This record gives sequence, C-alpha cells and structure tokens, in this order.
Amino acid sequence: MPKIIENIEQKIFNAVVLLIRRHGYSAVSMRMIAKESGIAVGTLYNYYSDKEELTTTVVYLSWKETLKNLEIILNKELTPREKLHLFLESLYDEISQRRGIGNELMKHDLYKDKKFIEIQAAYTKIFRRLLKELQDFEGKNFGESFVKRIQKNILLITINLVNEFIEEDRENIEYLKKIADQLL
Repeated sequence: MPKIIENIEQKIFNAVVLLIRRHGYSAVSMRMIAKESGIAVGTLYNYYSDKEELTTTVVYLSWKETLKNLEIILNKELTPREKLHLFLESLYDEISQRRGIGNELMKHDLYKDKKFIEIQAAYTKIFRRLLKELQDFEGKNFGESFVKRIQKNILLITINLVNEFIEEDRENIEYLKKIADQLL
C-alpha cells in the first residue's frame, strides 16, 4: 500500500524555498528537493516534470496567495490610505517570506514564464484599483505615466528593502509607508 504523505505540496514548497535560499537555483536538484521534502524522487516527478516547472509553480502559487491577500485588504472597510499601509505591509511580508527566490528566478530568466506575466497583470490591476480609490477619496489626479512608475517602484523598493536590510522588517515597512505617503 502506498505511503500517504500529509501536506505534500506544502512540504515541497518549503523545501524549494529553503534549498534555493541556501544553495541557489542552479545548485538545487530534484533529488535534493525530494530528500528535503521527505518524499521519494519518483513521487516528486509525479507532481512536477522538472525543476523549472516545480520552481515556477511554487512561486506562481505563492504569488497567487499574495494577490488574494492584497484583494482582501482592498475589500476592507478602511480609508484608502489605511488600505495602502496594510497593502504595503502585506506585500513586504509576502516578499520577505520568499526572500532570495525571486532574485534566483530572475538570474535564470524564469520570470519570462507566462505564469509570471499573469501575476504581473493581476498585481497591476490590484495596485491600480488601490490608487484609484486613493485618488477619488483624496481628490488627487495621478497621470497614467505616474501610475506605471509608482507601481513598479513600490514593488522594486519593497524587494530591495527585503534583500538589503535583512532583520530590519519593522523599519523597512515604516520606510516604505513614508515613501508611499510622500509620493501619493
């Protein structure tokens, strides 16, 4: 009778995150992931055909969860400015949990995958909705060019803070809020 492994996908996810942080994408193998997950290599291949598919799927599903959490924030009964602050905190926390993995994926051009184009489009839609609420509530008018730039800059600043100022999460989040408040 086959062994039933509880939370197998979560174990695989955790293993991928840990191993890529520790060794980098290139050094990680399916065998290492299987060992860290506590499953047989063959079982891992039943779920994913190769390391690229596995890694992009893990990050894709993680970002889908992030986007869901950001949507929840937008649906709260708060002022747009309060939503902005919660949005930034959540975005920071989610990126922090995946610290280092995004950099590895970019080094290996895995962000060109259609899954990530979908994620970028969904992030853009959510962020623009937030800015629209802020605009309407505070009587501001952000031009299209500004919106494109601020959206990308907020994401890049967040990633940079997570990667450069490790162990300073609270300070990083407050800094991010101040920047956003000044720009918006």
